[in-house]
Amino acid sequence: GKALERFLKDFVRAYNENCGPFTWTKGPKKLSRIIQLTKLAQDAGIT
Repeated sequence: GKALERFLKDFVRAYNENCGPFTWTKGPKKLSRIIQLTKLAQDAGIT
């Protein structure tokens, strides 16, 4: 809800102030698992 939206806006603002190249620290398997879990959460109405 609103807390997540506020968090994301604050994160983006802070990131933009210190931005640099983003480095992935997780491999593709871990990333695909995160995407899968995010979709499941959205489908369940958690996000």
